[in-house]
Amino acid sequence: MDGQREQFERHIILQSLAYAYLGAIEFIANKLAEKINCHDCNIDELNELYIEAAKFNSMFFFHQPVLSKNTSLTETWKCIDKALDVNVSSNELLGQLSNVHYILNLEAEKEKAELDNRYQAKQDKLNTRFTIIGIIIGLLSLIELFK
Repeated sequence: MDGQREQFERHIILQSLAYAYLGAIEFIANKLAEKINCHDCNIDELNELYIEAAKFNSMFFFHQPVLSKNTSLTETWKCIDKALDVNVSSNELLGQLSNVHYILNLEAEKEKAELDNRYQAKQDKLNTRFTIIGIIIGLLSLIELFK
């Protein structure tokens, strides 16, 4: 009887862990949706969210949170995961975060390229002006020589 009670308690703990994982995943997904739906997406906030999700995934989330030697618990976790799609939800969230992160980096690179192009255009104008001034000074010097 004691062995069955302990096994039952372990099953309840695994079920609770699955719901805790899903709660954390939902929390991060809601934060992501909130930050994406704003008009002026702050890339720094999204980067922080990406880092927060990556830390959660690397520190707390385990695709198989049971030691493989505990066969019955491993099977229990597989059943729980199959029923609740914990791993699928986690992978989906990380995929969404990765896509948003990639898009925002593309936008940031595009803005940087535009700024670089504007700076280069200003430099080109300045160089052209200096060249024209140099030519005028050179012509004036030639005119002075031939007087």
